[in-house]
Formats: sequence, C-alpha cells, structure tokens
Amino acid sequence: MRRTLFAVLLLLPTLCAQAQKTDIGGIGDTLLNRYYACVRASAAVQIKVTMDRRLAVEQAFLACATEEHSIRTFMALGNLAPSIADAVILKHKNTLKQELLQKTIPSPWPPVTQK
Repeated sequence: MRRTLFAVLLLLPTLCAQAQKTDIGGIGDTLLNRYYACVRASAAVQIKVTMDRRLAVEQAFLACATEEHSIRTFMALGNLAPSIADAVILKHKNTLKQELLQKTIPSPWPPVTQK
C-alpha cells in the first residue's frame, strides 16, 4: 500500500505537467484558429466592399487586432521573448496574406465591357 502511494506521489507531478502542456497547447491552437477565422471572415467582407484586394486583406488584419493581441499575450505568459512572438505572428500573417491574395473570390463589381 505504501509503495503504491509512493509511486503515485512520484508520478503525479509528471502526469499533471503533461496534462497542463496538453491544455496549454490546446489553448494556443484555439487562439490561432480563431485568429485565422477572424482574418478570413473579415477579408471576405472587405473584398466585397472594396476593389483593392490588398487593401481588403490589410483591413482584415486590423479588424482582428484583438485576436492577435490574445495570441501575443498567450505567448508572453509562456515566457516567449517578444521578438520571437513577433516572428511567429508575422509568419502566420504572411501565410494568411498569401492564401487570401491567391484565393479567387468573385468580385461584386460588374465586369467592364468595351463598346
């Protein structure tokens, strides 16, 4: 009985640490997924109201500043250096920007016809 209790007490910190890492990783993934969804949805709306796709994508990033701030705060809580957090955010922004600029979204504007 004592051996079992001793073994459980020895393994408890390891099991808790593994569970905590899983929970923390899940939170990070959730924040990142929300950021991607926000930028994509905002870009879809912005592209419908402006003719400049690049401007629409940049406005989408501005509209999702709260989600970006949440990711930065989460990284800071994990003791990640601000410069590394900036690099991670920029990597995701570049990925999203490439995706959104290459994506073919129908223009709400009628095609110009030559008479």
